[in-house]
Amino acid sequence: MRNDDDDDDNDDGYINYINIEKKECKRECDSDRARLLVEKMRTSHIMNVLAK
Repeated sequence: MRNDDDDDDNDDGYINYINIEKKECKRECDSDRARLLVEKMRTSHIMNVLAK
């Protein structure tokens, strides 16, 4: 029984670590998405200017 309790503690720590990693990934992903959106807007603006 004692070994099972130790395993549970380790699992909780691991799950917390995974959740932190997910948050970091999401933050990076959101900033990448924002960067892509800015690039897209800039490109469409340039295309509109060139089309005139």
